[in-house]
Amino acid sequence: MAHTGDDEPLVDGWSEMPPEAFAVPPAPAALREAVLRRTSGVVRGRPRRMRLLALCAVAVAYGAGLLTNTAMLDGREAAPAPVAQAIPAAGGVQPVAAEQPPGGGPSTASTTDPRALLALVADATGEEQLRLLTRAGDLYLSERGDVARALYCYRQVLELTPLSEPVPLESGDTWLLTSLKLVRIQETSHESKRS
Repeated sequence: MAHTGDDEPLVDGWSEMPPEAFAVPPAPAALREAVLRRTSGVVRGRPRRMRLLALCAVAVAYGAGLLTNTAMLDGREAAPAPVAQAIPAAGGVQPVAAEQPPGGGPSTASTTDPRALLALVADATGEEQLRLLTRAGDLYLSERGDVARALYCYRQVLELTPLSEPVPLESGDTWLLTSLKLVRIQETSHESKRS
C-alpha cells in the first residue's frame, strides 16, 4: 500500500492492527498496594514537614520576642516618684514637694520617669508644659517602646500649641513627633487654602 502526503504511516500495516494490540495489562493488586503505600508516605509527608517547619519558625520567633521583652524589662526598674517631705515650720508641719534644682525644672532623678514628668505638667506653665510633654513622649517612645503613650503626649503638645503659631520641625524630634508635626502643617495649609 503506497501512501503519499503527510498522513503516511511510519509502520506498514499500522491501520490493520487491532487497537488492543498496544493495551497494557493491568498491574497486579499486590503491586498497586505496595506502590501506593510507599508513595503516599512520601507525598503526604512533604506538606506535613513544611507545616511543621513553619510552626517551628513561628515558635522560635515568638520565643525570641518574649526573651527580648523580658530582657528589656529586667534591666529597667520603675523610678520612684518624688516623695513629699514633712518639715517643721513655725505654724506646725507643712508638706513640701521633693527638692527641685534651680530653674524650677524637675529633678534629674524624675527626668527618666515619664509618669513623673506628666505629674509635673499640671503645675507647669506654657513652654514648660510643652517641654515636659515632649520629654515624656520621648521617654515613652525611646526608653519603653510604648507608642500609644508617646502618641498621647505628642498629641497634647500639638493641642497646647495654638493653631496660629507655626509648628517648628526640630532635628532632635523623634520620628513620631516629626510625623505628627508634618500632618499638623499639612492640615493648616489645607485650611488656609480653603479660606
